[in-house]
Formats: sequence, structure tokens, C-alpha cells
Amino acid sequence: MPAHTYEFVQLDVFTQTALAGNPLAIFPDARGLNDAEMQA
Repeated sequence: MPAHTYEFVQLDVFTQTALAGNPLAIFPDARGLNDAEMQA
């Protein structure tokens, strides 16, 4: 089980249709994530 939880917003890029593009996760507050965790 993860030690921390983070809120995120998912955006669809390269499309105007929901859930049809490339998903992109935006973490408004990613304090505490290291480089390896961000890349994962």
C-alpha cells in the first residue's frame, strides 16, 4: 500500500473528444515525490 496519496487531474491531449487522446496526469501538489516516482 502506498505511503502517500496524491490528488491529480487527468487531461486528454491531442483531441477534442473525451477519453480519446493521450492521457496526461497533472499533480497540483507533488511535494514529496522524488524523480523516480514522478517518472513512474
